[in-house]
Amino acid sequence: MKSTDIPNGFVFMGPNAKPMLVEFDEDGNAADDGREIEIGSWLERLQEDNDLPDDALVLVHFVEGDDQILIKSLEVERLLRGKERVSAMDVARKGVLREFAKALRGRYLRDMENKEGGSETE
Repeated sequence: MKSTDIPNGFVFMGPNAKPMLVEFDEDGNAADDGREIEIGSWLERLQEDNDLPDDALVLVHFVEGDDQILIKSLEVERLLRGKERVSAMDVARKGVLREFAKALRGRYLRDMENKEGGSETE
């Protein structure tokens, strides 16, 4: 697995109707806070209208440069409560967004390892 295929953050629609980038530490724990970012070409892979739905959580790999942050989207998860969509902000208010993101990252890494045949090393 390439290092750029490992999620080091996630993006969701934040409280000011702007995408928020939250970093993961090396253990996959999400930071307590995030920062607003601009929607860029990384979102074009996800959908044509270049708008981040409020019920989406996007696992990303990002690299911070001097003037900009380069973002590669890895996986999009839609947030549901039962069969109803729920906004990421509602999940955050309930205090479970960080735990959900960590679990999603773990599942993503396991799936990638299984695709590449890396599960025999565990």
